[in-house]
Order: sequence, then C-alpha cells, then structure tokens
Amino acid sequence: FLYLIEGSATQGLLLSLTMEDVPIRTGGGDGMGCIPMFAGDGMPPHAAHELPPNAAPPAEETFTGPLETRLRHAQWNARRAAYEELQAKLEAEQVPGDWYEYLKSPEKEKQAAVLEQMLACLVTYLKVASSAEQAAAVLPGVFDKGLGCIKPKAQAAAQEIACLAVENGAADAAIEHLTARFAKVKGVKHKQALAATLTKMFSEFGAGVFDLKACLPVLVLQLADKDNQVRSWAKTTVRYLHVLHGGNTLVVLEQKGVSSYAIAEMTKDCESTEGLAQPTRALKGKEVAVLPDPAAGATSAAARAASADDLLYDTTEPEAVLKHIPKDYWTVVHDPKAKWAAKRALMEDTLLALVSKPRLQPDDYHDLTKSLKRQLADPNVAMVALTCKVLLKMCVGLRVNYSRDARILFPALLDLQKEKKITVQEPLKEILFALYTHSIVRVEDVVDDITKASADKVLQVRSGVMHWMERCVSSSRNPDEEKRAVKTMKVFAPIAVKRLECDADSAVKTAAANVLGAYYRLAGEDGCTFLAALSQKLRERVAAAAGKQGGSDAATNPRSAPSSPVSGAQKRPNTARLGSPRAKTAKTAKNSSATLARHNSGTAGKKGPAESSEAPIQPMSSSDAEAALAGFLGEDQAPALLASLRSKAMKERIEGVKALAAALESIDVAATSGALEAASATVYHAMPGWKDSCFMVVAEAVKMLLALVTRAPSTPPRTLGAVLPVCEKLQDAKLKGPVKELLTALCEALSAGRVIGGVVATLSDTKSPKAHQEGLDWLATMAVEFGPGTFDEKAVLQYALKCVEVPTPAVKNASCQLFAAVARCVGGAAVTSFVSKSDLRADLVKKVEEEVDKVKVLGGVAPKRVAKNAPAPAAASSLDEARDIRPLLSSALLDKLSNASWSTRCEALDELLKIVKRKMKADVGPELVPALKQRLTDPNKNIIPPTCNVIAEMFMNIGPPCRHHATKLMGSVLMLLGDQKPTVRQGARKVLNAYDSVCGLDGLLPFLPKAMATEVPAARQELTEFLVTVFNRDAGKLPPSSLQPTVQHLVAFLQDRHPTTRKLAEEMLKPLIDNVGYDSVMKHVGNLGAANQRALQPILDKNKFIGNNSAPQAAKAPAKRGLRSGATPKETGQPAQPPAPENDENSMKPPPKPVAKSGNAVPKHVDPLCPPMEGSGHGFRLPEAEVPVPETPMLPRQMPVITAVTSVAEATECLVHPDASVTVRAIEHIQAHRATGGHIEMDTVVLQAMSRLTTICTDSHVPLDLPTAKALVAFMMDIFTPPQSMACKTETMFFLIGALLDNLLTEKLHLMYRDEKSTDTQKRESDETLRCLNSLMLKLLERSGRTQTYCALIKRLDLYNKLIYQESHRYVKYVELVAKCLLKLIRFVTTESCRSVPGQPATDFTQLVAASHSFLIDNPPTNFKGKMELPLRTVKTLINELVKVKGESIRECLLELNINDNALIAEFINMCLENAANQAESGVQEAHVQAQACAAAPAAPEPVAVEEALPAAGGMDPQLSKRMDEIFARVRKTETSKEGVRELFTVLKEHPGLDPTPWMSECSVPFQGFLQRQLATLESVEKSGQEPPVPQYTSSNNTNNMQTIRERMNRVRQERQRGGDA
Repeated sequence: FLYLIEGSATQGLLLSLTMEDVPIRTGGGDGMGCIPMFAGDGMPPHAAHELPPNAAPPAEETFTGPLETRLRHAQWNARRAAYEELQAKLEAEQVPGDWYEYLKSPEKEKQAAVLEQMLACLVTYLKVASSAEQAAAVLPGVFDKGLGCIKPKAQAAAQEIACLAVENGAADAAIEHLTARFAKVKGVKHKQALAATLTKMFSEFGAGVFDLKACLPVLVLQLADKDNQVRSWAKTTVRYLHVLHGGNTLVVLEQKGVSSYAIAEMTKDCESTEGLAQPTRALKGKEVAVLPDPAAGATSAAARAASADDLLYDTTEPEAVLKHIPKDYWTVVHDPKAKWAAKRALMEDTLLALVSKPRLQPDDYHDLTKSLKRQLADPNVAMVALTCKVLLKMCVGLRVNYSRDARILFPALLDLQKEKKITVQEPLKEILFALYTHSIVRVEDVVDDITKASADKVLQVRSGVMHWMERCVSSSRNPDEEKRAVKTMKVFAPIAVKRLECDADSAVKTAAANVLGAYYRLAGEDGCTFLAALSQKLRERVAAAAGKQGGSDAATNPRSAPSSPVSGAQKRPNTARLGSPRAKTAKTAKNSSATLARHNSGTAGKKGPAESSEAPIQPMSSSDAEAALAGFLGEDQAPALLASLRSKAMKERIEGVKALAAALESIDVAATSGALEAASATVYHAMPGWKDSCFMVVAEAVKMLLALVTRAPSTPPRTLGAVLPVCEKLQDAKLKGPVKELLTALCEALSAGRVIGGVVATLSDTKSPKAHQEGLDWLATMAVEFGPGTFDEKAVLQYALKCVEVPTPAVKNASCQLFAAVARCVGGAAVTSFVSKSDLRADLVKKVEEEVDKVKVLGGVAPKRVAKNAPAPAAASSLDEARDIRPLLSSALLDKLSNASWSTRCEALDELLKIVKRKMKADVGPELVPALKQRLTDPNKNIIPPTCNVIAEMFMNIGPPCRHHATKLMGSVLMLLGDQKPTVRQGARKVLNAYDSVCGLDGLLPFLPKAMATEVPAARQELTEFLVTVFNRDAGKLPPSSLQPTVQHLVAFLQDRHPTTRKLAEEMLKPLIDNVGYDSVMKHVGNLGAANQRALQPILDKNKFIGNNSAPQAAKAPAKRGLRSGATPKETGQPAQPPAPENDENSMKPPPKPVAKSGNAVPKHVDPLCPPMEGSGHGFRLPEAEVPVPETPMLPRQMPVITAVTSVAEATECLVHPDASVTVRAIEHIQAHRATGGHIEMDTVVLQAMSRLTTICTDSHVPLDLPTAKALVAFMMDIFTPPQSMACKTETMFFLIGALLDNLLTEKLHLMYRDEKSTDTQKRESDETLRCLNSLMLKLLERSGRTQTYCALIKRLDLYNKLIYQESHRYVKYVELVAKCLLKLIRFVTTESCRSVPGQPATDFTQLVAASHSFLIDNPPTNFKGKMELPLRTVKTLINELVKVKGESIRECLLELNINDNALIAEFINMCLENAANQAESGVQEAHVQAQACAAAPAAPEPVAVEEALPAAGGMDPQLSKRMDEIFARVRKTETSKEGVRELFTVLKEHPGLDPTPWMSECSVPFQGFLQRQLATLESVEKSGQEPPVPQYTSSNNTNNMQTIRERMNRVRQERQRGGDA
C-alpha cells in the first residue's frame, strides 16, 4: 500500500529498515522489492481511486555521468547500477585499474542492495588484482557489514572475499580480523556467518595453510558459544585441524579451557574424515592439499605431526620464572641445617609450579642450574627425584634456549643412572631423551662424556647409556628426524661397537646390538661401515636386532624390514637360556594358543604343501564345546558333568571325568570325532583343567582322550590345540607315560609335523628342566619312528640348541640324544653343519659332534610309524640349503619353452617341473618368469595346466620371497579362474593354494581387488570358493581395515545371480566385517538401490550379531570382531573358526544346540529388525541389562529336507524352513498340540513365525508367498491369545513390533503394488498381505501385556527417533506408526483401569513412568528444536493420560523410582495435575449445563471422571463388558453410529443397573452430550410410538469454524481479483 501511495521511494525506506534488522519480507512483482499485499479486509478506500487497479508501476529512473561519480551517487539505485557496470568492466578487461578506492570501504555502505553488488564487484576485483594487502585491508568491513547482512548473496560474496584473501597470502590477517569481529559481535546470525566463514576457509584450503596458534582463540570462543550452529561449525573446523595435527589438537584445546564434554564429542567425531570435503583451492603458486587417509598409518600427516607438548609450546606465550622465585628460596635450599621436608615443600610449591608451564621465557638460568646440579648429589633420594622433575619441566619448557646451561648438567645426569630408585630413573630417562629430541645438547659436543659413561664400571650406567642411544635413534617420526638420527649414529656407532665386542654383560651387549640394528634400518647396508669389522656371530646378532625392530614398522617404513646384512648366514636371535634366572616367565596353559600361533606362523611344521596350508591350531571355544557336549550327552546330563569338572572337590572332579568318559564311550563311532574335539576343549577350558594339582584327574582326562583318539575315524585339528598344554605334565613321573602315549596317538591321527611342531612351541616356554628332559626324549623317539621329511628338522634342532645350554646335565644329555636322532634321519653332516653355524659354546659343539659321530646310519631310515592322513614325506630336509637353479636354465630349455610346437613346449615344462621340485633361491634369472607368464596365455589350453604346476612348485620351494615373482604372474593366473575348461581352472586354483600356503592372505591382498572386479560367473564362484577358507583363517591376523579394497566387490558378490556365489560370499562377510568394521560395509551398501539395501540388510545384521562387531581386530594372533586392536570387544560373540578339513566333515552328530552365554544371546535365526545405535553403524543391539534377548533355537545354514514333524520343538524349528509345505505342517502340528491342551513356548514360537513372515515380506530374492503369509498371520492370531500372550517378554514384543513395522513398510510389497509391470494378481496379493499385517499389529496390541508392550514401543520410538537424524529420514514413517501404536495402547490402559478384564494382568504404572522417564532423559526437548517433534509430543500425551488415570497417586511412582522433583517428567506430571485440578470444577459445571440443556429425561447421567467410575464396574459380567465394547466401537464410526446408538439404548433398557460411565468417559465431552441427547430422544420416541431417524454426530464448533474459514477465503479471492497484480 505504501508503494501505491509513495511510489519508488518506498523501496529505499524498506531497505534501510531491513539494514536495521527489522523483520520485513521484501519481494514482489517485477523485482521492485515491495512487499506483497496482505490477505485482509481489502484495500483502503483512499488508495482505490489514486491508482487504477491494473496500473503498472512507474519506470525506474536512469542515471548518467562518469562511472566514478555514479559510484558515489547519493541515490542508492544509481550506486548499485554503477557497481554492476564496474563488475562487467573488470570481468571484460581483466585489469584492476584504480578502482580500489571505490571498493575498499564496504562498512560505509548503508543500503543492503548496494552492499550486495559492491561485494560482488569486490570479488571480481580481487580475482583480477591478486593483492594480499588490498584483500587484508577490506576484511574488517567485509566481516562487519558483509557477514552481518541478511542477504544470502552478500554473505556468500563476503565469504568468497575471505577465501581470496587466504589464496593471495593473507591467511593470518583473515584469522586475526575474524577473531576480533567474533569477540565483539552479539547477533546470533552474525556469529553463525563468521563461524561458517572460518569453516569454509578450512574446507577450501585445508588446515595446513593456517597457523594453529592464531586459530585457537576464535575456536575457543566458538566452542563456548551458546548457539548450537556456531558450535557445530567450530567442531567441523576442529576436525580439519585434527587431520593435520592428530589428537594433539584436542589436547591443546582442552588446555585452553574448552569443556571436557565438548572434547569428548569432538573425539568421537574426529575418528574418521567421513563428511570432510577435500580441499579444492591452494595458495598462489602452490598445489592443492589432500586430506590424508586415516587408514594410511604412519604415512599420514597425523603420524608425522608434533607431539602435544610441541603444539602447546608453539601455541602458548612464554611465562617468566626467575622473577617469581621468592628471595628466601635460595637461603632455605642452600642451608645445610634446613630440614629436607622444608626444602621439598618449598621446591614443590614454588619452583616446580613455576616451571610446569608449557613454555618458559628465556633468561639467565645459570645460577639456578648450578643449584639444581648440587641438589642432584643430595643424599636424600626424594630431593633428587624432585630435582629431576624440575629439570625435566625446564627442558621441555625452554628447549633450545636451555642448551648453554644444560651442558654443565649432562655428565652428572649420565652418572646419576646408577641410582636404582624408580622415582629417579623415570624422570631421568625423560630428561636425557628431551635433551636429544629438543636439540638442547648436541651429541657431537658431549661425545667424550658419552664414551666415558659407556665404559663406567657400574653396570646400570653402561646399560642406561646404551638404552638412551637406542631410544634416540629409534624415535624418528619423519625424514628430517631420520637424517638427524643417521648423523647422530656416526657418533654412537663406535661406542656401541666397542660395547658389543668387549662388554661382559649380555644386557649391555643386547642394547648395543639394538643400537646398531636401528642404525642399519636407517642407513642401510651401504651406510653401515662398521659391519666389516664385526665377527660373523656379532653380525648375525646385529641382523637379528634389525629384523626384530623392523617388524612393527614394516608396513609403514620401507626401510623397516631390511634384508639381512649377512648373506647366507644362519640367523638365530640371542635367547636367554632355558631354566636360567633370566628366562622368560612361562605362560599358563590358557595362553598356550599364542605360543601355538607362533608355531603356525612359521616356527615349526612347514613341511610340504599339505602341512603348510593347514589351519592354525586353536581349541574350540568354551561355549561351543559345552553346546556340543549337550548335543551328545543330552540337555539333562551335560550340565551336571560340566559342574563336576569345575568342582573344588578333588573326588568330584575325578568322578566327573570318569562319568564323561563313560558317557562318550556309548556314542556312535561316526560321531566320535566331534566328541573328541568337544571333550578336549572342555578339559582345556575347565578350571583348573590341565593345571590340576591332582595327577589322578589329569590321568583320567588323558586316558579318556586317548581312547577317543584311538576310536575316532578322524581327529579334528583343533583337538591338538586343546591337548598341547598337557606337555607341562611331562615333569610328573606318574603322568609322563600316558602323556607321551596321547601325543604319539595324535601324531598318527593327525601328522607328525604338526604335533611335533606344537610340542616344540609349547615346551619352549616351559621352565621345568624335567619337562624339557622328557620332551626331548619323546622328540628323539618320534624323529626315528616317523622318519625324515615328516617334521621340521630345523625347528626341532633350534629347540635342542636352547636346551643344550641348560645347566641341568640330564637336559644336556637328552638334547644330544635328539641331535643324534635327527642325524639318523637327515645324516650327520647336515646336523653338524647346522650346529657349527650357531653361536653355541665350543665345548658344547664338541659334545654334540661326538654324539652325532656315534650314529652309523647316514640318513633316510625307514619309518616305523605312519600317520593316517599325512601327506607324503618331503623329498628334502628343512636343513637343506636353497640351491641356485640359474645354471640349470639353459638357453636351449628356454627356447623350447617358446617353441611353435605345443608338444615341445610341453616337454620343456616337464623338465622345468623337475628342476623346481627342490628348495631353491628366489633369483631365477630374468627370462624364466616372463616365459612362464607367456605360457599362461598359450593358445593351446593343454599347455596352461602344466604351466600352473611349474609355478605352484616354484612358489612352494622358494617360500615367501616368491612375492616378487607373484607380482608378474598372479594377474594372469587369476584371469584363468574364468576359463571354460575345468582343467585350466583347477591349475589356477593349484597356484593360488601354493601361493597362499607360503604368503597367506597378506600376500594375496594386492591382487584381490582387480580379480574380484570380474563379471564372469565361473570366475566369481571359483574365487569365492578359494577365498572363503582364506578369509576365515587369516582375516583375524591382518591389521584393521586391510581388507577395505575388497568390500565393494564382496557386496557385488552378495548380489550375484548364482546362489552358490551368494552363499559363499555371505560366509566371507563375517571376517570381512571383523576387519573393516560394520560401518564400512554399510557405506557401500548404502550406495545401492533401495530394494538391494533391503535384501542385504538382514544378511549384514546377522553377521554382525554372530560376531564381535564393534571394530576391526588388531594385527595379532587370531583371537578384537575379531574386533579391534586387542581390547575387550563391545559385543560378545563367537570368534571366527577355521574351516574343518575334509575328513572332519559332519564329525559332530547330532549338531550342537547353541547355549546362551549369559542368557542374553541374540537368536541367530532372527534377523535384526532395525539399524544400530552403537558406533553409528547399522545393526542395533539392545543393552543386555535393559532388554535381554530371548533364547530361541538356531536355524541351521542349510535346512534338511523334512518329511514329517514329530515333536513341538522340531515343529518350532521348522516354522522358519524355506519350504512352504514344511512350514504349514509345522503350524498344523503346533495347533493340534494346543488343541489337546499341550503347552508351547509362546515367545519362541511367535519369534520363529515372525522370522519366517519377515523373510517372505522383505527378502527380494524370495517370491511373495501369499498363502504361507496368510497362514502364518492366522496362526499367530490364533496362538497369541490371553493369558499366554499377556506374559510375553518385553524383548519379544520389541522384536515382534520391529518386524511388523519392517513388513508394513517394506518396499517389496509397496513397489509390487505401485509397479506398472505388476500383474493384477500381484497387486491384489501385496494389498491383501498388507491388510493381514495391519490386522496382526492391532491384535498384538490388543492381546499383549500392557506393561511389556508399552516399554517395547517406547524403546522403538527412542530408536527410530535417533535414527532419523543419524542415518536416514526414511524412519519418519516408523516414528509415525509407533506413535499411533502408543496412542492405541494407552486407550487400552485407560479403559482397563476402569474395569477388570479377564486374563489381563494389572498394569505396572511404575514401569510405564520409568520407560517415559528414560525416553525424556535420552531425548530432552532441546534435541527437538527445529526438528520433528512428534516423538516428544507423543510421550507427553502418554504421560498426561497416565496422570488422568492415576491422579495424585502417580507421585508414588516417582518416589519409588527415586526421581527428583527437578526431573523433566516430574515437572510435567506436576503441571498436568495442577491443570486437572483447575479444570475439574469447570468441567463438571459444563457437563451439568449440557445435561440440563437436553430435552430429555432428567435422570440422564453426567460425564464422570475415570477415577469416579472405578468402583462401579468391578464385578461386571465379562460377556456384557465385551458387548459394550463392540457397541461403542460402532457408535464412534459414522456409518454405524445410528445402529450403535439404538443397540446401546436396548442394552441399557435390558440392564437397568448397568452404568455406561466407563465407556462414556472415553469419549469427548461434546460427544457425550450427543449420546445423552440421542438416548433421551429414543426414550421419548418410544413412549410416543414414533420412530424418527437418529442424526449423525457433528461438532457445532468445528462446523462454525469451517464456515468462518470458507467465508474468509472467499473474501480474500474477491479482494485479489479487485486489486490486480499489485
């Protein structure tokens, strides 16, 4: 209207008001900026005749003149047009000119439209000018006016100007001005814009462009701001800093005063870079930075970043020290008569507090240093320790500034290492390390002091110097520090070499070897000139030290795993003598699996293809063993036997073992293998088990296992892992005989190589000399009886070398006998050569040689024993040296390999196969590998299998060094898996098996991504068949996220059209999730279509439930999902077990039933029904303490074909059978059982039925089976009846409701109904299925226990509400359905509180209040600000209804739950009670007025409160109560209201004493009045004999409101038609 009156002047007025933050919306026709007309009572009368209705606004005035003049024109629209012209000019000419004077002061511009165009022009100018000074100069005005403007374009231009300033080199100025403006501004929107600008600069350029010290003040301010959005932007900025500086960023922020709560939130957010955009811009002349991958390990920027102390030092202002020291300090400290307690208190309170600052001000600390040096010699150790702490703080706080004064301290510090007190040693070590790391002392300047200390007569000083040197050279974090370490080692090397050669103490020698080993890793063999002067043994020792230290860094540092500096030398680490005081502490039997893992990784047992590819020796888990025994012995007998095995009474344990042995003797022979595995694991895990102090218990256990091994057709490999700890009992004279018999029987049942290797690994950690003696005797016997090639002679002789050094004569003699026994197998020359290369003392070497010379056999004795399924003995001993085959590869042979005749090529391959059959060196010449690669693509397919045989043998006999050749060959081999000929695929599989046996999954990883990308079905199937075993065996040994490159392809395998590939891929899924994490897999699944996501979700969640699934497992022996890094997993589960060998298949019959570990195990056959709440993944697990998961039978992975159901338990398991006929028969059997009065487990049955129903409705791979779905729904409705249904547990209702919601919202049914390609039958079936599911949901709510269902629904509401904002908005519909269910349920609760219902237990209102309270704690109202408030409003409505039912007595629930009055639920309940009290009187009066207004009988009942009606309905007939429920249900429906009212009238007439108040109270007050009027009308009509129609109920208030709204809408339309566009 102002525009119609005042014209264009109105726009300027409005814009000026907008600049003053007046909330006026601008906009309108033709871009003029005027406000739109409001929909009111019409245009003012005086405006109607001043401007015609359809008149156009006057044309905008145009301005002329020089551009410079118009840029400063008084009219705002002239300035805006001028800036538009200037912007076009700059873009066209690309010359900055002299226009900066007109652009440098945006803060002076008052008009928002002009400011917007001015900032856009300034962006163009800065792009052309590229001036850092000009960009920095305009930033104050830009941050003030530009970011304070409400126009989005102006804010965007201001942010771009800030980024241009950073790009041109003014990053520090940008941070400085932004910090200053943020500290002054008070507007929330302005603060949000400033915080967003800072985050945009970091996202565009990365954190490396900005100075952390300059950024800290503004980040601290933003993180402390009250606005959530400001804090959110700040946290994103911190994540960019975290990528560069690692966790030290958060440490610095915490030191700067950021709250611990904010630090905890950011710690969780900073765990990954997911969601952070890669930088897209860089400073002028520099490259764009790239965010490092967190999984990149030490190569990432975070690993190269400085420590937290370095960041604190760089970001903190220096603090003065000397001027704050009190004057009496020097007097007290130097007073010889002063008590040491007073000195200590003074130093702690003054000096230590002063120097504890992160950064100290440089000053003259000479006098203070001399004083501290004097105190280092104080006789009181406590004073010395305190002085060391002070010196450490000074070194860290002063760094290079302390170098002059620290020089005088260095000799005293080295000499102080003789002090044994740990309180002195710990800070002293840190002081010496700080002197090196912070370059306080140059090593070149103190070389004399180091040399003198290294030769000190005190052992602790010499050892301390060596350990300090080792730490210094091993602490390099980046290339610069490595260069410095190499320079330092040139000083350290002569000192370390001298200690290695001359020192008398082995610990000093070891430390010196470690120093030289670290030098070798840094400088390489060429840089280590000292090696030439060392003896052979010392060079081997240095080599061992280099290899040991390089093990942990091999993945990140290419120099961390060097080749041996001693070519061809036998390496053997310096190991403490067995039985000596320095020997390592023996591990317990429970920890023997770690020892066995070392054995399986290469210490022993690698003899030939069959043995080297066997699965690691691990015992069966305790829960699996108990479940298996329960399957063999029965559910009744097994618990008693297991309890007796764990009894504290010796007699009970003996009787328990005997009873177990007797029970296992009666089982079928075919099942003995499984019984053996389960029984051995049970003894292994029992307490005390093999460590039982009573020899009779152990003897009975050994006797039982020996009988089972002898009787079993095959022995599972995991049996050995459970039996090996018994080797420690060899020291017992009464047990050594049975133990040896058992071990010998295992050698025959499994293989001698595996058992002997395990025994050697176990005995290596044993301290008992007697156990070593008996073990050596047994090994000597086995070596002779099984013969050469059946075990690893090298591992056995290395164990003998350790034992021969033991001072016990009996052990020495037994070791010599073992040397002789091995000599009978491989020949005396090989054993003598092996011993001579070791560092054994000369006298011991002579003794061994004398014993070996007594052997008359030259090797190769005939074996007396043979294992049942053992591979053929190896052709060569493990002691044989690898040979060089290059002389055997003649040019003629290689020419034949490429001959045109295929038969000639085949002959060449046969010759090659003979050459590579023996152990060989990795260097095979430059021509062999390319020639073999060419033959892998030979046009004649008959050539490819022999080529694969040659490659497989070559890999096997070269060993791990074959990786170099694999890089050239494996790509071609993997392509052969898709070949059409089976022989070719078999040859490729043979190569893969050979390579896997020597290199494992770690060696295969580089080739898997490309191989798994294939689309050939045959290749996919072959690859999954091979990888399923490898993944389950080795995935737990790999570092976390190592399998990340294979995730995408495995997800594709899960969608393969061939069921075999899908099944095998599913078996690979669990070890993959264990390694990479559940979230990583879900990230790839989230990129698929909705239908595929729905199909894969149950598979993923099932694997997450079965395993430990909170994070990937660290690289260690197979044990964290497999979980994470050696810590206790968040979720308990079974570790991935290695696949059983072929001869152990189906060895356990019947299959073991699962036993819940804690009563809370998730049923494996029940698919998870919703995504997770823990760790932002996708599989939900309820807290075990809150909602235990019911124990239900497990669905086997492959269901057998079932022809008849014989028991209820079997029928329950068959409910989830994929065959519809089996499911139907199971339903009929259960129903027949119930008809005869039989009992069923309600929770188990309904969960099984719902699982099958969920599969039908949600699995896209399963066709929609409407008859089976209907049968299941009808079955559940039939059995889910009171009183059994009322007793269902909360967890059961939780899963049932979640499954029904998934089924109701499944895309499978909805897409089928909406799809145009669907037939009418499919649409009808999907519609009928949805109707059935909806009816089932209503029945479940009606017939279930109110308390359990209410708690389950509240938990579902909490879960889905969080998932909306954590995962996906697709859960909005879930929230809406749960809210409807809750409102439906609360109606049942309020109704049943007024009258008793048969079979319905009393509702526990305390639990209802507790569930509501938990929801409000987890979801406070502040979480719903600006978000979906339906969950919060629903819970408030529920609480209000509970207050109506309970009244004042609800306070008792609060007292019982110990809920404070300040709690949110308590405040809300108090408010509801107050409102009810205030409205009670007015409500009663209104009811009386309405009753009096009725033209009906005066005795019509008034609306009564629910509490008042409670006594009246206590003894009502159940049939009559049910009839009244049905009547009121019809009354509420519009189409049946008339009949319902008449039937109600009839019932009230038949039962004059019936009080309808409980049902009337459920209706609204107007509807109660309507019913009263209709009942009165019917009564009057009956008396008069007439029959008028009963009108339908309508709300007069609603009608009036609708009429008013319609009238207003019509008036608005008319006004708009009269007013026109204006």
